[in-house]
Amino acid sequence: GVAALFRVTKYHGIRGTYFINMSGEEEVEDEIGHLQLDHSITIDRKALLLPLLEEGNEFANHGYWHWVFDDVEQNVRNIQQCSRYLFEVFGIHDEGFASPGGTWNYELARAIDRTGMTYSSNITLDNGGFPYHPVYDGKRARALEIPCNPISDVAFDPHPQPEDLQRLQAYYLSYVDQQIRTHEPITILGHPHLSGRSADTFYSPIFEKIQQRGIPVMTYHDFAHWWLQREASSLSVQVDGHHIVLGAVGASSLVEIIYTSDRKIIPVDEKTVL
Repeated sequence: GVAALFRVTKYHGIRGTYFINMSGEEEVEDEIGHLQLDHSITIDRKALLLPLLEEGNEFANHGYWHWVFDDVEQNVRNIQQCSRYLFEVFGIHDEGFASPGGTWNYELARAIDRTGMTYSSNITLDNGGFPYHPVYDGKRARALEIPCNPISDVAFDPHPQPEDLQRLQAYYLSYVDQQIRTHEPITILGHPHLSGRSADTFYSPIFEKIQQRGIPVMTYHDFAHWWLQREASSLSVQVDGHHIVLGAVGASSLVEIIYTSDRKIIPVDEKTVL
């Protein structure tokens, strides 16, 4: 599944984020249960995974164990153990975390902040949406939460049939149009052992549509850092006689100007006069 997905994403120039479950428990949890493996299966997959990094994909944290605990300390250990292996095996410092099964609770939110993650992506909203900072203990989380669209191939686990993937593909094609209309991020969640095995027929039409529409494609890391830069910037607007004076604070910005039927996007720096 990984190999097939890699070929298709490379052909279409798609870079993505691979959330790595370092123990490999996700592969066998239906057969042996949780917290049972005595060694990391994922280490045995190193040769298969390395080409993904070489093509500019991101590896991020999916927990050492494929499990979300009800205790903050256990969640911290689970995230840190995965981080340690990601560095030792692949030489990377991970910045993001996606919870096993998309599960989220306050103990996990505390753990994500304590482990210094820049972002996390969990199934916290019904249909994805804009990034935000969760609130726990009366304070805003430091880590950015990038909601993920929960509609995915996992609904057909363990053996999606061709007709299942056809319906899911049709959903994603309409979802891309929907997100463009509402100016919201597009997140496509897939698993190599499910939709990845049919990557050519399943993903190619979706990736072709994204290319045709000129939609920028980026990893979670790149999107998170772009959004955090966006958060740090602000726009001031003043009227000076017959002129509008725009000012960007923190970083240069783009603004869309709509006047009668004319629409255009212009860059704004410290002082832009219209």
